[in-house]
Order: sequence, then structure tokens, then C-alpha cells
Amino acid sequence: MIYHILMQLFFLLMILFLGINVIRLFRLRMGLAENISSGFMLGVGLTTFGLFLLGFVGYRFNFVGIFLFLLFGNLIFVLINLSLRNKYSLDLHLGFLKNLDKLDKFFFGGITFLFLTLLIRDLYWPIWMWDSIQMYDYRAKLIVQSQSIFFSAQSFYDAFYPLLTSLVHSILYVAGSNNPQYVYSFFFLALVLGVYSYISRLTSRKAALLISFIISFLPIFYRKFLNPETSTVFSIFILFGTFYLIRWMHKNDISYLILGSVFFAFSRFTRNEPLWLPISLLLFVVVLIGKHKSNIINLGKFRQILYILIFFLIPNYLVGVIFKKYLSIYNFPESLRFDSQFSFIGLFLQYIYGFKLKFVLDSFCLVFKYTIFDIVLPMIVIFFLGFRKHLVGETYYLFLVVFFYLLTLFVGTFFYRIIYFYSDSNFWALGTSLARFGMFWQVLVFVLGGLVLGECFSRINKEIR
Repeated sequence: MIYHILMQLFFLLMILFLGINVIRLFRLRMGLAENISSGFMLGVGLTTFGLFLLGFVGYRFNFVGIFLFLLFGNLIFVLINLSLRNKYSLDLHLGFLKNLDKLDKFFFGGITFLFLTLLIRDLYWPIWMWDSIQMYDYRAKLIVQSQSIFFSAQSFYDAFYPLLTSLVHSILYVAGSNNPQYVYSFFFLALVLGVYSYISRLTSRKAALLISFIISFLPIFYRKFLNPETSTVFSIFILFGTFYLIRWMHKNDISYLILGSVFFAFSRFTRNEPLWLPISLLLFVVVLIGKHKSNIINLGKFRQILYILIFFLIPNYLVGVIFKKYLSIYNFPESLRFDSQFSFIGLFLQYIYGFKLKFVLDSFCLVFKYTIFDIVLPMIVIFFLGFRKHLVGETYYLFLVVFFYLLTLFVGTFFYRIIYFYSDSNFWALGTSLARFGMFWQVLVFVLGGLVLGECFSRINKEIR
């Protein structure tokens, strides 16, 4: 038993270090929280997608295969960083806890307590939800049994969704775990640390701790990690990708664009949702209408558009193409193919003649009920406090992204309403899925609220002084 525990910890640490070693290639200054959160999520994506690609050439998905992949993967990137003379750049403040006031300690202690309770619960309680068992965990056991990503699929549900979460389960099963659900508590911790690192970099530590505590405490977020759902992992990839894309919009450093693209690509390997398409549209709009430092404006904008095409659109497109290739090997009937199930545009054009004004109202009501209603308070805070001054820098770009994502959720829901015009029950049944899918947007609203509050704290401190 102790041996299996050590092997699971070893695999998880190697996944973390793989992500950190890749981040070092970009020579970006990051704090400890950002290195751990982004490093872990990046390591998860690189490990699962790397093993997935190797599976096409017959690489065995077993203990030795995973061990060698993680060992040599880390070794290769360590050697590359040494050759480039890259160093770790962690902002380590050993006196962090000593410098916290009582309120900060309350927030920090609350986050720690909630993480530990979630970890204990996940270690004890087995996977039980139907989606998790049938689509993700059962497939993980089939992968372990066959030692390959190409297993004997008994039904379409065995291979329907992208494999990232199933491969994470498989890695832990191979290491001797009986219940891989506990890894979702580490995803929870990565989310909280990622939010903290992003807010604290732009505003006060107190605002960052407050928002991080709220996100870890509120049931609309905490309870999502009680079950092994792809929507939580998908949301974290989208959030981290968004953070880095916003930094690219503001700082014009291509390293942030590449990192953001990688996180979005791994979100496609978690759930094949088309969010990468609307965000790419926003990137193009920002480049075209925004100011550029180059004296030759047209050349500068052309270069940025080329960067988006090469470093964002192409990688995200290729992930979808590779997964479709994977599905084609199973030779499912055309009616059950992944791309046929989600040809929304074709269905939309087919049923657009049934459009009614009621469909717009229905779409708004569904989005409000399952996405907006639970976070009305922070939205009010942003409205009354944030618009009293001009939003600048990354806060401005974050506001654009939050608004654009909300518009995307509404348009996507409206597409569904057109498609299901003949069945009200099918449309309204989408509510619970929308609640899970919209988690990334809800977190972004709190992050925006944290930046606004941080500015208010700064103004109050200046007035007191």
C-alpha cells in the first residue's frame, strides 16, 4: 500500500515538474503560486496528450511506459534549460505567513481547510456519477486493461469524449490507485492558486486572498470538484489560457500567446467545445482596432495576425483533427460520429426558418438562471465600483473577455434553441450542462471583481495616508 502511495505521489510530482520545466523555456518571471498551478495543469496536458500521440505508434500504456515518459520528458527539458542557461525565477517570500494580518490569515486558513476537506472526502468517496463512470472512469480502466489508447470500445460512449481526464485516471490506476478521484482536489488547488497569482500580480494581496477564498468557499465552485467531471478541468484550462492571452493583449509578448494557446489546446483535449474559435475572433478584433507600437502599423498588425494564426489557431485546430482521426479508427456509424453529433452550424441553418422571438427570450432566461443568477452580487460590485473610473491595462482586456464570453454563451444557447425548436424539454434540459460549462465565466467575473476591489482598497489606503 505504501509503495502504491509513493508511486502515485511520484507520478504527480513528475507531472508537476514537467510543466514547470516547460514553463522555464519561456523565461517568464512567475511567483511560486503561478509556477505550481500553471505547471501542474500544463504537466497534466503534456503528459496525457503526449501519451495519446505515442499511442498511435503502439507505445504501451503501462507502468514502465508512463515512468519512462515522465523521466525522459523531464530530463530532456532540464537539459534544454541548462543549455539555454535558464534559471528558476520563483518569488519566494519565506516570511509570507508572518506578514499576514488576521484577516489574511483567516482567508489563507479557510482555503487550506477547504482543500483538505475536499482531499479527505475524495480519498474516501468512490466515483459514482453516471457520466463519470460510463464516459471517463470506465474508459480509463479499459485503457489500463488493454495497455493502449485503442481499447475494445463496446459502445459509442466509451470513446465519445476527448481522453484527457480518462488518461489522468489511467495514470493513477497504473500507479496502484483504487480511487483516482482525489486528483480533482489538486485541480481545485490549482484553480485557487491560479486565481490568487493572477490577481495578486495586478493588485493587492488582500484582494487576491479574498477572491481566492470566495471561489474555494462558494458551493457553485466547491461542489463541482466533489465529482470527477470534465467541465471543471476544462474550465481551469480555459481560465489559465485566458489569463495568458490577456497578458499578451496587454504586453505584446509572444510567450504569453503561446502559453495561452497551449492551455486552450488542452481544453479541447478535455472537452471538444469550440471556445477557441470565438476567442480567436476577439484576438483578431483587438489587434485590428487596437493601437500598436510599431511605426509601420500595417506591418505590425499583420505580424500579430500571423502570430494568432500560427501559434493559436493552428495548434487548436490540429488537436481537433487528431482526435477525429482517433475516432475514425473505431469506425463508428456516421450517425454516431463525434463531428456529426456536433455539427451545430448545419443544424442551425436547417432549422432557422422556425425562428421566433420567444427563442431569444428563452435563451436569455436559460443563461441567466444557470450562469448569471448565482453571481449577481459581484456583477453589481463591478458595475457600481468599476465604472466609477476608467478601466485600464489588463483589467480593461479582462472586462472585454468577460463580456465577449457572456455573449458567446448566449449565442451558443440560442443556437441550441433554434435546433430544439420542436422540443422544449430537450432545450431546457441543457440547463445543468450550461451550469457546469459556464463555470469558467463565473470565475472570471470574480477575478474582475477582485481587480476592481483591489483598486478601491488602494484608493482608500492612499486617502487614509
